[in-house]
Amino acid sequence: METAKERHHVMPYKTLIGILCMLLILTAGIIGISMIDLGKLNVWVALLIASVKCSLTAIALSMFYIGWSSYIDLRNVPPGAIEIDVFAQQFSWIIVYPNDKEIENEIVVPIGKPIKINLTSEDVIHSLFIPAFRVKVDAVKGMSSYVWFYPDKEGTFMFHCTEYCGIGHSEMNGILRVVPEADYEAWLEEEE
Repeated sequence: METAKERHHVMPYKTLIGILCMLLILTAGIIGISMIDLGKLNVWVALLIASVKCSLTAIALSMFYIGWSSYIDLRNVPPGAIEIDVFAQQFSWIIVYPNDKEIENEIVVPIGKPIKINLTSEDVIHSLFIPAFRVKVDAVKGMSSYVWFYPDKEGTFMFHCTEYCGIGHSEMNGILRVVPEADYEAWLEEEE
């Protein structure tokens, strides 16, 4: 997870974006005032119309900024993330770990480390959903996608396919186990 120190380094960029948004709002207000024929309207009405335009512009830009920031946070994988390859197929998940250990329908990860899942489909459209960590990503044949999450609680959790993929779709589930790092390393070295 991002530390306060890492967040501090991002603040100047967010401040710059905020200042640019405010300049855009002011520019929109000035343009709004200049487009009104002041000969026919009272100056106060013109200012009211311009301020409404500015407010609506500010709301729209704020919504865009919040959405874009959230999207960027979802797509930027933290450094040091453990990469796990997941292959979806009718009606199971094949998981391949960094040491080429391969297992079916079970993802084992260490607690406190960011995890990047590289996902692809071997046949039809699938969708990996891990509700405990609010992670969902589609798998399309011939296309690679990825998602990352930060397992911050130990335990056993379910993951599912949430895209209808055929008659056995309802049985396309798996288990996500979040374990201490030492247990993860030991499990990774175990022979199947």
